[in-house]
Amino acid sequence: MVGIEAELEAAEQANGALSRSPANPAIIQTLRKAYITAKRANSNLSGGLALSGARHAVGITFPDLIRAIENGQSVGENFNSAKYAVEVWIEVLRAAK
Repeated sequence: MVGIEAELEAAEQANGALSRSPANPAIIQTLRKAYITAKRANSNLSGGLALSGARHAVGITFPDLIRAIENGQSVGENFNSAKYAVEVWIEVLRAAK
């Protein structure tokens, strides 16, 4: 089971990775870890509607971005969506602590 602290750490690592280059293949592992963390936390932890929604947004946007990076596709819109989702996730996690 994932705790709020571990979840926040994964979210912050993903945010840091997204602060670099949007098409950097090296960020895939970090994004996958954050995606898995969000999915597990949504299944196993409560946290209210805002936190559940933030986790869900990560669960929707991160796979699209990962797929685009892996396939060498343009990441513009996917990147922006994932960046926004992780920023909201972090904000809601900090408020839930």
